[in-house]
Amino acid sequence: MKANRAVHSVTTMSRVLGVSAGGFYAWCGRPTSRRAQDDDTVLAQIRRFHQRARGTYGAPRIHRDLRAAGVRVGRKRVARLMKFKNIRQFTNRLKDILTLSGELFQRLMRELPESGDVSSERK
Repeated sequence: MKANRAVHSVTTMSRVLGVSAGGFYAWCGRPTSRRAQDDDTVLAQIRRFHQRARGTYGAPRIHRDLRAAGVRVGRKRVARLMKFKNIRQFTNRLKDILTLSGELFQRLMRELPESGDVSSERK
């Protein structure tokens, strides 16, 4: 609701969502929860470790590094935060590039010499 206040009135959004407008305003006035503050702190550390690893570490390795640094955090929490902020490991998937689709494979097989020797030149 907070993001759409410029587009729609709070009263209209409250009616459509089935919540009270007073509850929304009360929520806006509350301070950030301790859990959300801790998540922000852990997320900053996750980003630091992820950048240090040049984006190649996923949640298990980031969790291992955080634990080694003395940060008490669960593996699933690290995975949840990374997923929520779209922090993903970069993988060079050569396997996916080299896998041939059925049609391409058939075409390449037709172009091979009949002897099956791929090292010989075609005449």
